[in-house]
Amino acid sequence: MTLVFAFYHLARNPLFLSTLQEELDTLDPNPEMQHLQELPYLNGVINETMRLHPAVPTGGLRQTPPEGAVIAGRFVPGDTVICAPRYSLSRLETCFEQPHDFIPERWSTRPDLIKDKAPFAPFALGKPSLSSPPSLTLVLKRPILIPYTRIRESPSINDVVGRYYCIGKNLAYMEMRSVLALLARRYDIIFPEGETGADVERDMVDQFTAAPGALRVVLTLRRKG
Repeated sequence: MTLVFAFYHLARNPLFLSTLQEELDTLDPNPEMQHLQELPYLNGVINETMRLHPAVPTGGLRQTPPEGAVIAGRFVPGDTVICAPRYSLSRLETCFEQPHDFIPERWSTRPDLIKDKAPFAPFALGKPSLSSPPSLTLVLKRPILIPYTRIRESPSINDVVGRYYCIGKNLAYMEMRSVLALLARRYDIIFPEGETGADVERDMVDQFTAAPGALRVVLTLRRKG
C-alpha cells in the first residue's frame, strides 16, 4: 500500500522523482541495504508517504479506565472506547506545516516543517490502557494518542515500544527501500496520457488497513548521461 502511494506521488511531481534519482545515482550499481538506509531523500519519501497515507487510517482504539479520564480538558466517562485516527492526526496543522502537502524534505533538510512528531508512529502497535501513568500523562499534555503503544517520558518515533509493536518494521523498511530504489533508479515514472492518478486517493477504502484505488503508470527506461 505504501509503495502504491509513493509511486503515485513520484509520478505526480517529476521533481520528487528526479531528486530521488540524483541521490540514488551516487550509489554503486548494487548497493548494500546499509547504504539505502543512509539516504535522506529516499527515507523522506517513505516517511512522508506513511504520514499522509497510513496503512491503518482509522485504527487506534482505546478504552478509558472505569473511573473515566480527562482528555484535552474534557471528561470522558469510564469504559468508553475512543479512537485516535492516524489519518487525521497526521494532517493536523498543529503538528505539521503544510500538513496536506507531500514534502519529503520535512524529514531531512526542513525539520521546521514538523512541529510535533508524536502523531507519526506507523509501526506503533503496543497495547496499554489509559490508566497506565505514562500514557495518561501524554494524553493530558496533548490531544494526541499513539494507539496501542507504551510511551516513555519524552515520546518520539524511536521511543515507541510494546509487546504488540510491529515485528515486521525492519522487513517493511527493507522492502520499501529496495523496491523504490530499484525502480526509481532504472525508470522514469509518469502517468499515461489522460491519467492524473486521482483514482488512488478517491477510491481508497478503509477496511482496517487501507486499500488504495487503482494506480496506472508508465515506466520508461532512463537515459543517463
